[in-house]
Amino acid sequence: MSYSQCSNVRFVMPPHCTHFGFARGGSMLKWMDELAGFVSMKHAQGPAVTVGIEAINFHRMVKQGVFDITRNRIYGSYACDSRMHVIY
Repeated sequence: MSYSQCSNVRFVMPPHCTHFGFARGGSMLKWMDELAGFVSMKHAQGPAVTVGIEAINFHRMVKQGVFDITRNRIYGSYACDSRMHVIY
């Protein structure tokens, strides 16, 4: 079983935030999905798509003006299987 990892740092800007100054969940989910796509394509050495998301748990709010660090890990599937599981 093989393994790949990618990291991304984003500066949280006003368009990403609510009027309370915290990043929107949709913006955070978009960034996580983009990074999951990057690590999946790196691992598969070809195109990859998101078929589904099992669960999302936001552990803390991200304030405007800070850097958000996102890391994804992927554990490859068996040779006869075309699925991959991305761990955030």
